[in-house]
Amino acid sequence: MNHVNISKSIFHVTASNFFAKFIYGIIMLLIIRYSSYEEYADYTFYISIVSIVSGFFISGVNNVFIAGHTELQDESSYVLSQILFCIASIMSISMAYSLSYTSTLSLILLCTAMCLSDFIKTIYQQRLIFSKYIHVEISRVCIYAILIYFLLIYYQFNLFAHCVLFANAMAFFLIAIIHIGHLFNANEILNINKLCVLWKKILATKYKYLLMYILILTILGQINPFLLKWRASYLDLAVYGVAFQFYNIYGLILNSIHTVFFPGMVNASTKEDYSAFFKLQKKIILGIVPLVILCDVFIIYFIHYYFDGRYDTANNIFIILSISSVLSVILSPYMNIVIKHTDYKTLLLVSIIALTWSLLGGIALFESSGVLGLSVSMLIGYFIINAYGYITAKSIIQNL
Repeated sequence: MNHVNISKSIFHVTASNFFAKFIYGIIMLLIIRYSSYEEYADYTFYISIVSIVSGFFISGVNNVFIAGHTELQDESSYVLSQILFCIASIMSISMAYSLSYTSTLSLILLCTAMCLSDFIKTIYQQRLIFSKYIHVEISRVCIYAILIYFLLIYYQFNLFAHCVLFANAMAFFLIAIIHIGHLFNANEILNINKLCVLWKKILATKYKYLLMYILILTILGQINPFLLKWRASYLDLAVYGVAFQFYNIYGLILNSIHTVFFPGMVNASTKEDYSAFFKLQKKIILGIVPLVILCDVFIIYFIHYYFDGRYDTANNIFIILSISSVLSVILSPYMNIVIKHTDYKTLLLVSIIALTWSLLGGIALFESSGVLGLSVSMLIGYFIINAYGYITAKSIIQNL
């Protein structure tokens, strides 16, 4: 894949993600506006559970599939791994937090559907078929929007967290059904023997450290809602949830770059290859930073006027999260190089240090500065990991 095609792919994926995020943003505005503080706080907590489970068992396993595809080829066993681990994790968290049967079932359905849908996207990403990758995401969010519309009508503009989760799960399932038969034999998904063989291979390679790193990174990104559920009020959790949802708008930038850059960086092998990648990245960043500043100003005013001042305290939290997103866009591509060229042990150790800081520092900062302090602790935690990635990647490139 040449650099012209990479630029086009980044543009197409970014444009499609922008459209999908735009629709998703409208959905989130409706969910926030037509949910009570308690329901939206519960929804924020549920989404954090989904994010941790999907971030490890879906994104983590999918990254291993891309990075180790030549060594660990077996699509169906990857999917079965994700489904089984997701169900076990949801059940464990549900018992720990005494979640209702309805909420637990909704979470299991959503995570299972995400396993299927996201792995389909991963296969398209690994094969560099970005047109179908785009189709999966746009179709899903459009179906989700239609289902949310019917929920609003049926419940007379009073949304409930578990119903929203169920609607999202149905959207993921429908898309998976459309695409899954074209990629691999769905009957092979239930082959336990092949599953055991796959995980023996993974645990015998360096990828076990990569999976543990991704688990810790995922927990780092979602630890704040768990701390708030434990120590704060519904209002604090709802306020953080609003800021975090608007911060997710910037996820389309990072995800678009990562989607296209990660497979290419896995295949890159010379200083010249990496130099070309980072020249392109520099141009992208120069365009992103002014856009982020303008978006920040707009979003701050939007939060105030659209929610009639209910969530004004979310603005400062959003600014901290916005700074974190810019640093991630700048530094995360270097982590791709570290993932390719190291055994992940040091990376795992650094991530443990970052998570320990976020947990202990977050509790201390929450006591002194409230929810804003938690956001600062997460920013510092991510910076620790990204700074290590930047320094290590520079050293790796220099020694090629």
